[in-house]
Amino acid sequence: MSNSISKENLEILYVTKRYSMNKIHELTGISVGKVHKLIHEYEITPREQHKGFLGKTHSKEYCSEISRRNRERTVSDETRKKISDSHKHGGIGHKKKRCDGYIAIYFPDHPLSNSDGYIMEHQLVMECLIGRHLKKYECVHYINFIRDDNRKENLQLMTINEHMSLHSKLRQKTRRINNE
Repeated sequence: MSNSISKENLEILYVTKRYSMNKIHELTGISVGKVHKLIHEYEITPREQHKGFLGKTHSKEYCSEISRRNRERTVSDETRKKISDSHKHGGIGHKKKRCDGYIAIYFPDHPLSNSDGYIMEHQLVMECLIGRHLKKYECVHYINFIRDDNRKENLQLMTINEHMSLHSKLRQKTRRINNE
């Protein structure tokens, strides 16, 4: 087969017959990348895409239709657990950054882990440093206020009262500076 194709023939295959670039490659022997390049070089207008999709995501109308269809359905506890576990990539020790900036580690057997099985990384680092679990009245303070900087030099063990007092004093100081 030839290494090129005329504009007319490419338009017939791609637009009229609606063949995919892969199918055109199979028929002509031209690589898929070359077919794509020729479509752009010949300025062939892209054909209309499926109406339910916008690129790789569904349109808003299609999403609302899916939502409407599934509104009355219930999910069993077993299925809910499977869905939840599928989001925990990597098993025990898997890290994820939360939307509030903290890093959480999947460690379901830890006494301080939440209902999803995650515990904050700064708590684990501090527990390793002091050699025991944190007490209920203790918390970990970030010295440089960066929530994902869990180096031992940046963490300080405090009681909850000390921590609240420190942040209260910092807020007051900030207000005084802003009011001047």
